[in-house]
Amino acid sequence: MSKWTTAQIPDQTGRTAVVTGANTGLGYGTAAARVVASGAASHDPDAQQQLWTVSEELTKVVYPVG
Repeated sequence: MSKWTTAQIPDQTGRTAVVTGANTGLGYGTAAARVVASGAASHDPDAQQQLWTVSEELTKVVYPVG
């Protein structure tokens, strides 16, 4: 049996998911995988900042917030 990886997540463009606990641990890993799959979005300012942080860490590209 082969191991599942986040590379197997299909494109998530245009989709939205609510990830609780996205600051650390499994929630952070889930949010990071969603960013990579192009599906991360949030209307909560604190959550938006965390998404940008995850995105910057994964892509090494810095985006302005606000």
